[in-house]
Amino acid sequence: MDNRLGATAFAKINIGLRIGPRSSDSYHPIMSLFQSVSLSDHIVLRWWEDGDRGGTSRGGGGGKEGEVVVVGDFDCPPEATTLYKAAIVFLRGLGIGARLRIEVDKGIPAKAGLGGGSADAAALLVLLNKAFSTGLGPGEIAELGLSVGSDVPFFFNGGTALVHGRGELIERLPSSREFGILLIQPSFGVATPWAYGALDSYRAGRRGYADLCQWDARAVEAKKREIVEELEKPLSDWGFVNDFAPLLYREYPAYGRLDLLLRSAGAAFVSISGSGSSIYGLFDNPEKALEAKERLLEAAVGGATGKLLYGMGLHAIKPLETSLRLG
Repeated sequence: MDNRLGATAFAKINIGLRIGPRSSDSYHPIMSLFQSVSLSDHIVLRWWEDGDRGGTSRGGGGGKEGEVVVVGDFDCPPEATTLYKAAIVFLRGLGIGARLRIEVDKGIPAKAGLGGGSADAAALLVLLNKAFSTGLGPGEIAELGLSVGSDVPFFFNGGTALVHGRGELIERLPSSREFGILLIQPSFGVATPWAYGALDSYRAGRRGYADLCQWDARAVEAKKREIVEELEKPLSDWGFVNDFAPLLYREYPAYGRLDLLLRSAGAAFVSISGSGSSIYGLFDNPEKALEAKERLLEAAVGGATGKLLYGMGLHAIKPLETSLRLG
């Protein structure tokens, strides 16, 4: 019997991202406002349980965890994707023998700071929980997700949330105002491991670095209050900071020019998402973001703007109250 389920997994942007010092387990604590946005991947899960005939299987995992095939346009081998890892974690953890075929239509750029891999993994775990009627509760499925990636737990619900710790501590907030987002995806990607390593080197020996090390409970609570208070201000007064920005603006001069371009198009707030590479501008409403995109595309026909935006993707998107939709 051919069983089939589908889901749409939505990306996120970071509105501010503070990075603490690297700990003994090689992780960095974070503090960030995560916001789900209308940029998505679509995932189709097909499965054949032990004893079923049909389906083809190739690649990965034999034995108790079954066999897993991942199909899609990725920037790495399918067996290196978070989807493959999530499938193996689920099957192995619950002792299920099955053949899985996971097909992905990618709309979220890779190495863009948009959480595409984590969103996909969360969506797949929800589909697997439903497909095999395993009845995992929110805490259990979040624990599985965390074993795949630090950001995965956020994507089981999404919306607007304050995320801290390694990414596993999530405090949902009332949905953000209905602003518009114009996101620019540069022609280059930024690998997260490189970004964290480069940030550590960039900070080493710099004045004020010792202050970054004060990530005790009192400091965390203070940072949380700062974020919540900042949200109450007009977009143009937001002072959210991405700790990767000074490094990335230095390493990639295009960011400075893209920042100015977004502001000249009317963006009230501009930031890099995550560790890059995407950069976005926020507008008072989705209509203004779409108008700004159209103006920039018109200006990109020749001239300096055209050279700057060559090979880059422009997406007029909006905030969402969820990061997952079944079907």
